Amino acid sequence: MKLRYEGTKQFLILYPENHLVEEGYEIETTDKKFIEDLKELDFKEVKAKKTKESDK
Repeated sequence: MKLRYEGTKQFLILYPENHLVEEGYEIETTDKKFIEDLKELDFKEVKAKKTKESDK
């Protein structure tokens, strides 16, 4: 699942990698507990774009 930060405050994520999180920061993970934690910190799910047959 891909998540994007929609909040205004900056903070550090120390695990699984060190990152400074700012508005618009995206992270992809499959860990359900980590997803729940990120959603509590104002991360929102990014919808996957559907590809059209004409784009192939």
